[in-house]
Amino acid sequence: MFALDGKVALVTGATSGIGTAICRALRERGARVVLSGRRVERGEELASQLGADSCFVPADVSVEDDVRRLVQAAVQWGGTLDILVNNAGVLTRRVPITEESEKDYYRITDVNLKGVVLACKHALPVMAARRRGVICNVSSISAIRGVANTPLYCATKGAVSALTRSLAVRHGPEGIRVNAVLPGFVPTELNATVWQRWTEREWRERAAAYPLRRLGKPEDVAAAVVFLCSDEAGWITGAELIVDGGVSAL
Repeated sequence: MFALDGKVALVTGATSGIGTAICRALRERGARVVLSGRRVERGEELASQLGADSCFVPADVSVEDDVRRLVQAAVQWGGTLDILVNNAGVLTRRVPITEESEKDYYRITDVNLKGVVLACKHALPVMAARRRGVICNVSSISAIRGVANTPLYCATKGAVSALTRSLAVRHGPEGIRVNAVLPGFVPTELNATVWQRWTEREWRERAAAYPLRRLGKPEDVAAAVVFLCSDEAGWITGAELIVDGGVSAL
């Protein structure tokens, strides 16, 4: 079930947190995985752990030349490209929009939105030529819920969800499925400045606020990505799969 044997997958933002969990999950299901990120040492170490059917290609998704080279390298290594997982993302300072800077704006939009656009731009022609492929974008429940003091992050994730729907409609006739996963709060390196300050009591209180009574794990999100990339999700496109322990249902 959810077998991905022989599929070639490219994962951005692969060197930590949810991205690393996605790479592991894809490999466990038989996919051949191209990992990408900016931290070369960590990327090469992870690729070594995952074995011969994986490789690391450094790239900054906000730079088009990097993304073009990344997709070309993935195709050269794997012979094709079946799956693209756009996971790379950043957070800015947790402040109201009146305190956001232009630098903050460009930093977060360059990675969270422009990076997804560029990866899709260069991967879609490869998939269209073969009349099949899957793209899974990692968005956030911040795309559908108002979250105070992260206005730019919310805006970029909302844009990724809208982009997902647009690409699904345009490229469905080419045999390409495009979906998004919307994780709730998952403690990772990305948001460590938030949860590292919590006391043990705060951890318990925050977990208790979720209907499933726990916070998310990277593996929870990875499992959803594997499903959407598998043939079992063959009639699902333009969808947003919420993976948040039920908190958005409250």
